Amino acid sequence: MSERRTASALAYLHPDFCFIMDDDSMECAGIRAGDIVAFTACDHAEDSQIVAVQTDSAVLLLRQICNGELLADAPRTRREHVIRFDELPGAKIIGKAVEVRHIFEWAKKGTDNEEE
Repeated sequence: MSERRTASALAYLHPDFCFIMDDDSMECAGIRAGDIVAFTACDHAEDSQIVAVQTDSAVLLLRQICNGELLADAPRTRREHVIRFDELPGAKIIGKAVEVRHIFEWAKKGTDNEEE
């Protein structure tokens, strides 16, 4: 790290909602299963920003590319999956990611490092 900041320095983000990532489809973007992703509500984003997309059946976490015409995931174990925005039934952007909180694996097991 090149600069030290206190936690209060990040208080300006004021996220509107959060989701817990349920898979590793955005791992190359630094977001893994179990991470808490915070969003500010919006209906548009810039290219390369990570967005929450509400469809008829789910909320997806994807990276916006090509002036919003395409969306992509960022997996580590396979090639990225790219999809046209208009191919997702009922798709609309509901927010853009502003913060990710990663929970260490040992912390998920308990504070005394007990085995599962």
